[in-house]
Amino acid sequence: MGCKVLVVDDDPSIVFLIKNRLTVSKYNVLTAADGREGLEKAVRELPDLLVTDELMPHMTGYQLATALKAKSEPLNRIPIIVITAKQTMRYLFEDLGVHAYMPKPFDAEELMRHVESAIGKPDLSSQASTASTPPVEQKPEKSKEIIADKAKEVAANPSVEVQAAGNTIVLAGTQEFVLNKLKEYFESQGYTVAVETEDDEAVRTVTSMKPKFVFSQFWKDSDTFDGAKIFKALQSNESTRTIPFVVFCAHDLLTRANQVGTQNGNCVLTFQDSTDLLRKVGEYLKK
Repeated sequence: MGCKVLVVDDDPSIVFLIKNRLTVSKYNVLTAADGREGLEKAVRELPDLLVTDELMPHMTGYQLATALKAKSEPLNRIPIIVITAKQTMRYLFEDLGVHAYMPKPFDAEELMRHVESAIGKPDLSSQASTASTPPVEQKPEKSKEIIADKAKEVAANPSVEVQAAGNTIVLAGTQEFVLNKLKEYFESQGYTVAVETEDDEAVRTVTSMKPKFVFSQFWKDSDTFDGAKIFKALQSNESTRTIPFVVFCAHDLLTRANQVGTQNGNCVLTFQDSTDLLRKVGEYLKK
């Protein structure tokens, strides 16, 4: 089996640790400092395995994995191992069919087990025979030149390949019962749902995923959960400003919740109980 591994992470120390461990085991390691560079190298080099972080500049690990899975063979069949501190993204990556999802800090032995299960161990006898045989000069194939040109185009403008997650919803709030009810409903309607219970994490997830909708709870204690903070952060970012933002809250919080704003398809849904909320959410989605 092949032994070329592409490692993508914006943290040089993590790249060093992974590369060192793989190199000791005789894997051929390529590196990239962000998702955009990772996509370009994946298209050009056709690695046997991709090991990537999630939160990175220019293009996230989720966007990188989505772009590769959307391509034709062999790119869409490259196994992907995700190593990230962001555990709330696990099921989204699993829906993409990644080979493994590991937490940071990661265990090096566990990583090697995942690598070997994905692409096997390097064929050392093949490497030895190759090293003793003078390389044969080959002219680049035209098709590879075209692929490389396409990679440069994607790197310059990631939106060409990575569209907004059109069937994804980011759901943010602090009441577990309500969040679970909404998550179950959204999934029954065919949506993939990322749930966040901290406002800062919600902003990062929306920025990373570019979902179709954001549903955020407006909570009476902003120190516990601040839906208005999420809205303001997303409005200040050109890439997330137009994502519809839906606030849900109890009736007695309507006046305060309305301060969030209703532009760009945003609205406030008040509810008496979970049944009432699910009915109003369903009506909103049908618009």
